[in-house]
Amino acid sequence: MFDEDGNTKFYEISPGVYRMKVPLISETAKAGVLSGFADAEYIEDQEYIVTTVYRYHKGRYKAFRVMGDSMDVDKRTTFIHGDVVIGREIAPELWKSRFHTHKYPFYIFVTKNDGIIFKELIDHNVNEGIVTLHSLNEDNETYPDFTVDLKEVAFIHNVAKREVEI
Repeated sequence: MFDEDGNTKFYEISPGVYRMKVPLISETAKAGVLSGFADAEYIEDQEYIVTTVYRYHKGRYKAFRVMGDSMDVDKRTTFIHGDVVIGREIAPELWKSRFHTHKYPFYIFVTKNDGIIFKELIDHNVNEGIVTLHSLNEDNETYPDFTVDLKEVAFIHNVAKREVEI
């Protein structure tokens, strides 16, 4: 089954329990993700992950593998190298409204020039179209906060779920 817009595939495995099939953006696709993100050939060769959910979810979802240690703080909220985060795409027309950081603090930004960025969003200047991003790693010299101009962004996903690498 697909969601109402045909974006996400669901399989019911028992009453109220579903498996949701989500495209996984591979590390090797990062450099070419913008040119190939919606191409038929890209989608045909796409790798997927399947995760358990307890209701249908509307929207377009993508899964991304966490790389590096900038989001690793050895706490419950940590994201370690190899984890998979599942993000729901935020439509560009919604970028002019303040993001719901109280409910979704973590975001994936697919930029036009710098690849994929996964960080905590700590500020959103709606008027300027600038977001301030933060690494969870407490080494502020190596991982300082920084800003991104939304004009340089192609896609934004709020992190809805994490699949831990085991």
